[in-house]
Amino acid sequence: MGCNFRKLSFVLALIVCVTMSFGCLESAAALSGDEVLNTETVFDTEAISGEDVSAAEVVNEEDSTEPEDNADPEGTVEAKDADDNQTVLEVYQDNQLKKAYSMDDLWAMADAGQYTFSSFNSWPSAGLSENVKGTAIKAILDDAGLTSLSGNQTIEITASDGVKETFLISQLLAERYYYPYFRNEAGRAGKAALASSKAGRQVVPAMLRLNEPNSTTGRLYFGQLSPTEQNHSHFIKYVNKITVYSLNSRAVSKWNALKTTSAGTGGPVKRGTVLTLNRNINANPSTPGDRYCIYYTTDGSTPDMSSNIYNYNNYYFGSPKEQFNKPTISSAGNVTIKTRIIGYGKLDSDISTFTFNGVNAPPTPKITKITAKKKAVTLKWKKVSGVKGYKIYRSTSKNGTYSLVKTITKAKTVKWKNSGLKRKTTYYYKITTYKMVSGRSIDSNYSAVKYKKTK
Repeated sequence: MGCNFRKLSFVLALIVCVTMSFGCLESAAALSGDEVLNTETVFDTEAISGEDVSAAEVVNEEDSTEPEDNADPEGTVEAKDADDNQTVLEVYQDNQLKKAYSMDDLWAMADAGQYTFSSFNSWPSAGLSENVKGTAIKAILDDAGLTSLSGNQTIEITASDGVKETFLISQLLAERYYYPYFRNEAGRAGKAALASSKAGRQVVPAMLRLNEPNSTTGRLYFGQLSPTEQNHSHFIKYVNKITVYSLNSRAVSKWNALKTTSAGTGGPVKRGTVLTLNRNINANPSTPGDRYCIYYTTDGSTPDMSSNIYNYNNYYFGSPKEQFNKPTISSAGNVTIKTRIIGYGKLDSDISTFTFNGVNAPPTPKITKITAKKKAVTLKWKKVSGVKGYKIYRSTSKNGTYSLVKTITKAKTVKWKNSGLKRKTTYYYKITTYKMVSGRSIDSNYSAVKYKKTK
């Protein structure tokens, strides 16, 4: 009896073990089947969607930036959907909201093509932006119901960080171009555009770039009217608002015209004089970047966007770097400079014309003797014929700033005592001759510097 019971227990235990073994095998097979099915499903989904590998990689890179503590995949999907449909751009007419757009909305209106944009900044350096995808500003305005616009209306592009760019409708929406050979201009600061750099131009729209790297909103891009146009610093990022102002709410004005040069408004100047033009004639020229440039000609033609640029190395984000390019009186002695201020947000200025005739400088004098006494220095120089007189300049260091301290109005005077000086101090002197032409003083070159220490 005991033996039979032990045999029965063994048989029952064996049955239990075999049954459990089959259960484990079935579970393993089921798990393996699920894994194969999921892999096939993902693969089929990619094949059906038609998305290329690069697009998938971009999505994966974006997903990898999600916080690691967000363990709910469904919650992540819901948050992504919400982000895709949140408002990223508002379009206004004056103070009235016309329409709001999500990124999905903007992509739905996007141009089917890809564009390349050429651009210059004021260092100057050439930039090239390729494979730009986005939505044309004109398409956005049309969709928002802003279809009947005047070229003189103001359009303001605002970024989420507060940066604003202001244009006239005619400036931003004009037919603008990508210049494939615009880099021929690099290193030619201030010079009119080369014919070779204008070849093969292609029309590009003003647009919001939607595939801007490291950005979840659009960036403003627009083409050039000339290969030298300094448009790059106006490609503002994070655009979230476009406002079109009616002519009644924001009147359009002209840029202030240039009123004078460093040598006045015209007349006789010493041959070879370098003329400088004050670009601060208009307040706040960099708000931000290059708000305007001074375009000029010296051949009598009317300056326009393709003319020479005086302030080619310009105000760039608040750093003054003007006077890069300077017209010089020609060797023939006569020059007419025509200037015009051209910039975004205002009408071109009136043309200013400055005519100069270069005259030969009088002979350069020579200091022959310098002596010092207590608190005084005496200068002597060689007489120069055919001049009105002499100008004496003084400094307390050889390479320092020299100030005009005395004008001698008679050519026969060849001696001058400088009194009232400090004791035990070294003073440096140089002099010029001058003559009067049409009421203007024409000075010679400076003499060699002479110096003496007071007693």
